[in-house]
Amino acid sequence: MTLPEPVAYILHLISTACATIFLLLLPVMLILEYGTRNHAALDVGNEYQSPEEAHGFLSRALLLWINLILLKGCKSILTQADMMPLNQDMMPEFTREKMVEVWPQRCR
Repeated sequence: MTLPEPVAYILHLISTACATIFLLLLPVMLILEYGTRNHAALDVGNEYQSPEEAHGFLSRALLLWINLILLKGCKSILTQADMMPLNQDMMPEFTREKMVEVWPQRCR
């Protein structure tokens, strides 16, 4: 069974438009991914390389960085050693300092 000619033409236009939009958005997404990446977090000597700090906008928005931990969790039981490091601003020392700093203002 073949589609009527107008329907086939409309489907062709839609697929062409989608391909064009994809090809136009691809460079923008790549620029966002690379441009928003924290290059300091990728240094080999950097002790804390959390995925949120090291990856770009697109990876963070789509949570692409979490695939590694999900794959490990599917293959075996996760341990503390499998967990990725926290962001610097989520470390207990930093959050405690901020809480102590802000607490008196909140109690007023």
